[in-house]
Amino acid sequence: MKEPMHDDEEMMTLHKESALMQIATWSKVVGWALLVIYLIIFLGQFNQVLTAFNAGQLPTDALGLATVVANLVYLPATGAFYFLILQGLAQGLYIASDLFAVTEDVEDM
Repeated sequence: MKEPMHDDEEMMTLHKESALMQIATWSKVVGWALLVIYLIIFLGQFNQVLTAFNAGQLPTDALGLATVVANLVYLPATGAFYFLILQGLAQGLYIASDLFAVTEDVEDM
């Protein structure tokens, strides 16, 4: 059984809460920045496809059209994937911090 801690003793932790909060904050910022970058690149590619469409240079076969559509969908999907991963990382760190704070409060009682 664990002995209760005295007021002059500090609980030993292997992390700094402020560092975890900074990682979570930067994870959210980088996630948004990546999403915006991927969307800007997507808009540039979409503009090129529209230009090719107006000039009559798009492929007419099904496989060629599928390739064009797949290339258009790939960039926003990749950006959304990175965005969700980084946002999930931030939320996971926030939840872990909350759980640590709750267990720390329970141990103090």
